[in-house]
Formats: sequence, structure tokens, C-alpha cells
Amino acid sequence: MKKIMLLFIVTLSMAFGFNFNGTWINKSATKYNDPVKLKITNSNVVRPYIKRSGGIAKLKAKRATKVGNELYEAWGFGNKNLVLLIKPINKYKIRVIAKKIDVANKKIITKSFIFANAARQNYITYKKRYIGTWRSTSSFSALSKISISQENGALYIKAWKRDRYGIRYMGKSKANVINGKLKTTWQRGNLYVSATISGYKLDRYGKYKTIKMNLRATNLVTDITNSQTIYFNRISSPTPNINKPQIKHIKVGPLDINLLIKSY
Repeated sequence: MKKIMLLFIVTLSMAFGFNFNGTWINKSATKYNDPVKLKITNSNVVRPYIKRSGGIAKLKAKRATKVGNELYEAWGFGNKNLVLLIKPINKYKIRVIAKKIDVANKKIITKSFIFANAARQNYITYKKRYIGTWRSTSSFSALSKISISQENGALYIKAWKRDRYGIRYMGKSKANVINGKLKTTWQRGNLYVSATISGYKLDRYGKYKTIKMNLRATNLVTDITNSQTIYFNRISSPTPNINKPQIKHIKVGPLDINLLIKSY
């Protein structure tokens, strides 16, 4: 094990006293996601959990070596070893550098993962996860863009759709957070719309990078209703105006929801 430890060059840090205590979940989006979980006690005893056929296996709990503000320890499996270097990011997240060492074949695979404290994963509230400007991934969605903002503790959704002149503003509505999803309704003229928005993918910081909207629109005059599912990606800057008409129009079921929204 001493030989294994020599693989690391550990930088001394002036930041002492970080508390690693807790259960940490691997939040990195990669297929090489071992370990999937870590349990760390106040005395810096680390127990990794790794994937095995049929489920999750827990390794032996071992007291890690602490140098500065970092922990490192190694686990052996005959000619194969797992070495972990654990670094704090903040009180909610840690970075784990895992080295999978195949001694017999003289191979080392190094991977870096972000772990979130399981007891504190909700430090980014559902509201904060949804806040931002979002653009549809399809040119033929009923709505092309939405923005979600927080005002006085409540979430508000603004919606836009494409037409031949660019992007047309569809109005603003208040959203309620129910079981981690946003639910909202709005009416403009003869059009009544209800929508449910759910988070689809998280980025490395715990915020949604993709959301899914289940949209249901009804023309109150004709009583015709249709539905559509729309995926939106978060964008960091405002969506540029689209100053050209749609090249093609696609039917989605017996009634095109795009035509329905235009009909109010």
C-alpha cells in the first residue's frame, strides 16, 4: 500500500478543519462512476460503495490519511487497487479523484468525480434549479422559448412562440412547485393553457440543464384541446430573434397544437 500511496503528490493546504462527515453521492454524469457513494465519519473513516453485478457492494471502512484539507486512502483486490483522493469544494460538494490500478497489467485509470452530500442535496432548491432562460430543442414546438424567474419568493414563467415575423410573446403566469415540478396555467383571449414542467437533466452544479414541459392547450370557443411535450435547454444569453418564417409545418396528431395556439 505504501507503494500505491507514492502515486500521489499531495499539496499541503492552509485550510484545515473541513468536515467531511456524511454520505456523499456521485453526481458525475459518466459511465465510469465507481465509487457510486462514500460514507465518511467525523474521524475520517471512509467506506466506498462500488458497482457490482446485481447491485452495490460496500468496501471495508478504513481510516483515511489527512494531509492539509484532503483525505486519501487505498483498497486492494489482489492485483487490482482502488485509490481515492478526496478534496473539499464547499460544504455541499467534494471532488474525488479515483485511481484504478491494475498492477499485473501495469495500467492506471484516473477519473475525477463530483460528489454531493446526500443530506444536503436540496441546498439548491427546486426553484433555483428552474430559474433561467430556456430554448426549445425543436423548431416545431408550440413554444420556442420560456424564461423562469423568481419574484418575492414565487416563480413566474414567460413564454414565447415563433411566427413568421420572429418570436411572439405569449404572456406571463405564476407557477406552483408541487412535488418538485412546476405547474402553471394561463389564458390569453380564447386560449387556455395548462403546463407541467419537470427537471430532466442536472448539470455538475445541481441545476437543471434540460427541462420537460407537458403542455395542454384548449380553444375556449371551439372546445378543441391538444397536448404536446416540449424539451427546453438552458441558455446563458437571450435567444436571438428568428426573423424568418418556418420552413416546414409538421402535424402532431389529429390537430396541430401550433395552429391551435394561433387560433385564439
